[in-house]
Amino acid sequence: MKEKLNQLVHLLIEARRLHEPCKVMVFVATCWTVDYLGRLLNKLPECGGLRVLALHGKLEQKKRDKALDEFSGADNAVLLCTDVAGVCVCTAIRVACMYPPPHMTLL
Repeated sequence: MKEKLNQLVHLLIEARRLHEPCKVMVFVATCWTVDYLGRLLNKLPECGGLRVLALHGKLEQKKRDKALDEFSGADNAVLLCTDVAGVCVCTAIRVACMYPPPHMTLL
């Protein structure tokens, strides 16, 4: 888990370095993971300057709307989300990824 977290943080740092403004959507499998990563990334100094927001189906609609509004209005933001965010469209997104990355089998 620590290696995958390091890879995610590195991706966010590089995305911020390469794109200004920088908006990143990170899709995860569970609501718990959204909340956990949100708390963790907001504490890391490496992610300074990136607004980390959470969006998942267990949030009240009012909180989901607020997260989407903040993400849309921010210059540099990360939206951690489950597939509930797949219905939103934001043309300013520079990077989207799945965390952890899907396992790939090469034939």
